[in-house]
Amino acid sequence: MSEQNVLIDNMPESISKLVIEPWAEEIGIEPGDKAHVAGFGPIANARLQLEFKNKSLIIYAWQGATITVRLNEKTLQTASKVIAAI
Repeated sequence: MSEQNVLIDNMPESISKLVIEPWAEEIGIEPGDKAHVAGFGPIANARLQLEFKNKSLIIYAWQGATITVRLNEKTLQTASKVIAAI
């Protein structure tokens, strides 16, 4: 089992959205927002992969993982929270 956490403190004009893959979920993020992304899944030593592109932070989960996203201390209801990555 693996668990990985990423904390994002969005500075002005850094990121405009988070994209959670492989679910293709897009979450708008404003300057000053704080996001906590937690991945949990069955593969030992697995890691979330991050890519920054066109003001988007793309977060890739590993096979079988689920991801929980909290934005400004509020847990978002996302498919990635309940459906494991393929």
